[in-house]
Amino acid sequence: MFNKRLLDFFFFFFKQKTAYEMLRSLVGSEMCIRDSINAEYGRRVNLQMPRHRSESSAFLPDDGVPTGANLHALRVQGSSLVGVIWMIIVTPFVLLFGILAIVTSPVPMFMTALSGWSRLLFFRIITSTAIPILARFLDTVPTWLVMIWWLPDYYKTHIAQDGRPCLEGIAVGELHVYSDRHPRETVQALTPWLSDTSSTAQVTAPVASASGDWFQGPGPRHVLYIHGGGFLAANAVLLMPSITPFVRAGYTVWCINYPLSPESQHPASIVSVLRALDWLRAQRNVDKVSIVGDSAGGHLATAAAAFVECPGLLKRLEETWDPSHARAYHPDEIAKWRFPRLTGVVSLYGVLDNQSWACKSKRLSQLSWLENKLSQFGLELCTWSYCKASSPTVLDGRKFFCDFIPELDKYPACLLVCGTLDILVHSSRRAAHMLKGKGFQCQIAEYEARHAFVGLPPVLYFGGDSWKYLSAAATVKIVNFLDECHATSNTASSPPK
Repeated sequence: MFNKRLLDFFFFFFKQKTAYEMLRSLVGSEMCIRDSINAEYGRRVNLQMPRHRSESSAFLPDDGVPTGANLHALRVQGSSLVGVIWMIIVTPFVLLFGILAIVTSPVPMFMTALSGWSRLLFFRIITSTAIPILARFLDTVPTWLVMIWWLPDYYKTHIAQDGRPCLEGIAVGELHVYSDRHPRETVQALTPWLSDTSSTAQVTAPVASASGDWFQGPGPRHVLYIHGGGFLAANAVLLMPSITPFVRAGYTVWCINYPLSPESQHPASIVSVLRALDWLRAQRNVDKVSIVGDSAGGHLATAAAAFVECPGLLKRLEETWDPSHARAYHPDEIAKWRFPRLTGVVSLYGVLDNQSWACKSKRLSQLSWLENKLSQFGLELCTWSYCKASSPTVLDGRKFFCDFIPELDKYPACLLVCGTLDILVHSSRRAAHMLKGKGFQCQIAEYEARHAFVGLPPVLYFGGDSWKYLSAAATVKIVNFLDECHATSNTASSPPK
């Protein structure tokens, strides 16, 4: 069975002339050099747009081209052909290192199982050596390939969860900086654009005309997307293919990057998301928005919504500030924040707590003993890295979304999506139980799938059709939920000026 799936996988890529397509991207596209971002982690000068431009033209890419030509990665190593060649040479060695790390992962898990100090020692070593290498690698070669090959998709064979080419009907905006606090704090907009005039083009929401007019549905609809990566790695470009169906459904999706661990400790990433929401309100006149996040981003989405809806949490963030977090934020800026009204929150297999999945009784019977142990071990590493140096006085020791729920008096409609073969299903179930116990509107949707099943491209289901009733079904569920939230918000009062 495994060999057949592997052959199907390689046959799929061979059939699409993948090697030729990548070569064409390397030779024929100057974007990989022209659009390289030379500052650390892709920081670039923010091309401020006039505040009085119309709502539709405010999202138009600066060169007016509604294609992937404006797509920028966080950083492409170097701005010359030498940098590209260097990446190609180094990539096999990094991949080999990653494979060896995965294969040998049970060894440190068993070696550190008997004592807490040995496990902490291993965590400290791995987060100061291998994790930075992994994060750096993901910000270069894979991001570059997604940027110049997977998303542009010359042959329209790289499909998203709605069965359509990734960038079909989508305009990709410029990368902007939403804060000067950290170089990773960048945002990029994906906006509906019907550029395919073929008769086969179908859309899931009303659009204007095939001439390229902007989406003219019932008012502008916005989503803030927060990528996952275990708080340690990844960026919005890598996960961008999985959210393009939301754009074709009529939403402008703002994809943000945020400071990663272990360099930036809790609550730096939550504060970064709050800063992005403030930027949307101040710089793009977004008055209402839904938040979607996956994995680590699921925690950040739900936690940021808690801070927006609960002034008491913002007050505690200001009062419990510690000098060790001076780089992340300063208490004086909190009072200046103004947020859009939140219409809904979606968490995809979010890391919503650090307890429900950790004990032996929470191991999943559908998984092997080793897979359960490795999942718990990996999550323990991620959550430890997220808040290992956080001052215990900041936010009174509360670190994850479930810790904030008891303080809430108000919360937007929430959808928690998770897989029953993912130990984080316990985290979503606990959060749903707590939210419903407080009287908040909360839905939980479970699918027989492992972690990250929505973000997994359909091709990585190895030629099978299971993606149609897993990631595609979950995507439809999310879009329907966002539509309901938007419709409900139209009848609510406007946010205070």
